[in-house]
Order: sequence, then C-alpha cells, then structure tokens
Amino acid sequence: MFDRSWEDGHRLSASQKKRITATGLFTIAISILVVGLTQPWDLPPGDYAGLIFAIGTLAFGIYLFLAGFSWFRKRQLFRSAPTPTLRSLSMGFTQIEATAEKHEDTVTAPFSGDDVLAYWYEIEQQHGVKQNKWKTIDDGQDGVVFEATDETDTILIDPQGSELELEGMTSKQFDAGKNLPEPIASVTGNEKAPAKRRYTEFTLEPGDDIYVLGKATTQDNKTVITRDQDTPLFLISETPQDQLILFATIYTIGGFIGGIGVILYAIDQFIRLLM
Repeated sequence: MFDRSWEDGHRLSASQKKRITATGLFTIAISILVVGLTQPWDLPPGDYAGLIFAIGTLAFGIYLFLAGFSWFRKRQLFRSAPTPTLRSLSMGFTQIEATAEKHEDTVTAPFSGDDVLAYWYEIEQQHGVKQNKWKTIDDGQDGVVFEATDETDTILIDPQGSELELEGMTSKQFDAGKNLPEPIASVTGNEKAPAKRRYTEFTLEPGDDIYVLGKATTQDNKTVITRDQDTPLFLISETPQDQLILFATIYTIGGFIGGIGVILYAIDQFIRLLM
C-alpha cells in the first residue's frame, strides 16, 4: 500500500479501537466493583471528596449501561435483517456478504495515492507534558460507487455517508521538521511536518470481502445499497457478520451488567455518605 521506505507499521482500525475502548471501560467497571466491595469503607457524612467520587461513579455506570444498550441495538440489526444471496435480494433494509470490485471509477487515497474504492484517514499529533499522547487533529473518509459480487449476482454499493470499518491499514509518523513524502505533502499543504504527527490510512480495495448493512433501492434499473434517512445504520465492514454479532453480544452483556453493577455501587456510596 504505502512505499516500504515509510517503514510501514500496523495500527488499529476504527472498529478495533471501538472494541478496545469498550473492553477498557468494562474492565474499569469490574475493577471499581471489586475494589469497592472488598474495602471496608467508612465514609463520614459531609465527605465532599466521597460525594464527588460517588457522582462520578454513578455517571460512569449510566454511561456503561447506555453503551450496552447501543451495542444491543446493533446486535439486533445484525441478527434481524435478512442475509440473502445477491440474486434474491429484496428492496429495503438488508445486509449482504460479498466481494468488493471496481465499478467505473476509483478514488485516490489521500496519503498513499493508491486507487481504491473507499478510504478512511486520520492525522494525529503528539501532545501532553511528556509528549506521550496522541490527539486526532483531522480525519475523514471518501469513496466511489463500487460493485459487490457473489456467486449469484452483482449489485452496486454507494459508500457515501456510511460507517466504514476497514481492517487493512498502514501508518507512518514524522518528527517536527522532517520532510513529508508525496502525496502527504500535497494533501496537507506542508512540505515538512509542523509537529510530530502520525498519518494513518485505511482503504477498501478491489477483491476485499465485505459485509454491508443498509437500504437496498433501485436506481436506473440497478440495485444499489445506500444510505437513507430512515436507515438506522449504514455499515460497510471487513469484519464477517458472525464476528460482528459475537462482539456486539459480548459488549451488550458487559455494558448492562457492568453499568448496573457500578450504578448500584454508586447508590451504596450515597447511602453511606448520608447515614
């Protein structure tokens, strides 16, 4: 994908980041419960530090519960929409598993200059007192109409407005003042890195296997899966459907159990403070 002189390195896709974030949140929730239930708390009335901690814990528990509900809704979508062959595809909300292929055009990926079907990119800049943290300063995505094909038929996918979960990627970072290679220099307008930055690109290329969840319509006598105002989710992913269902199930259970547990723990802290 990128020139090998860039010392390509593997990083995480957007979907992997979400899963790791969810795992981290649920781990924190379990840690709060374990520590809270095993410590002999003796909080005096009027303990404002304890009150702030209880309020923060309650907010975190509510957030976890809502995150679990969000994953539950996604899980229901992955399971409820029909998964037909392309030849038997019906109009309306649906999902498919197929292979992505070029239709008429391609789009140029912003950093590598490769001709691809769709891409998602991210530019991060190092910051913090010890310069050990990365902050996203720019990201975006683009794509062109492409074909989805299986052994029965071929349809079109319009990726505009989709949620892209692309697994393949390459990343490179440059220290401040370092010369930026083409086409990064032309895309960013900087010949040298203005600060220590990391440039990451995720692409969908012809021949990649995809899972698509969206609304099937007819345009110019051709079947197209696209985004619609009434579509609850328009997803193009390189993760298979069965794995998406598994991830959604795990995080649904983790969100509900972790959220309820942390909420009950926070309520217990409020009671102890008021006694």
